[in-house]
Amino acid sequence: MSTVPCAGCATPIDPASALYTADAKMVCARCYAANDILETDKRAAHNIRNAAIGCAVGGLFSFFSPLSGLMIVVVAVIVATISSGIYAINSLANGQERFTRHLTQGDRVLIWFCSIFGMAVAGFMGLAALGMWGFLLA
Repeated sequence: MSTVPCAGCATPIDPASALYTADAKMVCARCYAANDILETDKRAAHNIRNAAIGCAVGGLFSFFSPLSGLMIVVVAVIVATISSGIYAINSLANGQERFTRHLTQGDRVLIWFCSIFGMAVAGFMGLAALGMWGFLLA
């Protein structure tokens, strides 16, 4: 039985029981698990950035949502936008270094800017919607 060295740790592994990374390197189960955890953490960091971008897009959408004429659409967009922004900013807090270490400084600036922008616009539209609703009830 021939063995080949693991691409990660160079321990000999049987080719029949070897696992492969995304770039087709033959690795042992331990290196495969470590690589899988690393890739999962990178996806989580990417999701934080996507939540912030979604918050900015939601803020713009909340600006135009009163055109739908349905208060439920306005409220749903505002709630989704603000919760997405809170998630993105909270993910940058201390104690989240496992995921945020995979973010660049540009990603961090983008997260802060998009989250604050989206939540500010959605908050403004929420106050406007409440004012409009109060005006209609009076």
